[in-house]
Amino acid sequence: MRKVNLILVGVVMELFLVCGSAIGVGVDIYSSVNPNYNDSWDQNTLTGTALYTLRVLPDSDYGANVFSVTFERDIFASLGTVQLLAPSGWTITYYENSKGSYMYEVATGGLDLLEPGENPPVSFLVDYTLYSAEQYYNASGLNWSWDEGGSWMQSVSATNTLVSLPFYLGGGNPSGGNSTAHVPEPMTMLLLGSGLIGLSGLGRKYFKKA
Repeated sequence: MRKVNLILVGVVMELFLVCGSAIGVGVDIYSSVNPNYNDSWDQNTLTGTALYTLRVLPDSDYGANVFSVTFERDIFASLGTVQLLAPSGWTITYYENSKGSYMYEVATGGLDLLEPGENPPVSFLVDYTLYSAEQYYNASGLNWSWDEGGSWMQSVSATNTLVSLPFYLGGGNPSGGNSTAHVPEPMTMLLLGSGLIGLSGLGRKYFKKA
């Protein structure tokens, strides 16, 4: 019976992580990505530099010391140089899943938490290559809203590893919904996450690139 109960708990936790419905307490984030940083997009080479900005909202229950952005290989042909801009002392690492279908850029602060409302937020630059120009333009319209129809199919997660039950966020896609901002800035796509209680490591199946 104990084994069955453990399996049931595991199933329930997986459902919570997938559904994206906010519960009780957690880490609430607001994130944005500018796919044309410093006018970098080149339609001929299908390359550009994207600026990612990840914030913990002021009314969030907890801060976070791990942020992850997902890149799907059927959208991104490759990722190049990554430059962490802030906070000072943080690191950023490239990971991919075992089948190679997902790539991750994971920013970590160790014992340094990004507290609710704290500035500067986590920000980093990523050089990328797409498969087609259509993918870029479909993802950067002025009326773009980041939901499960998103052309770049990205998600953002944040984790607080300094508490007994770290928190995991599913944001942007597939269940993050539209941004709360009524008029997004031109060439800037918005992601929204809501906190979910999760067990340590659950839902973060990353494999570091050799």
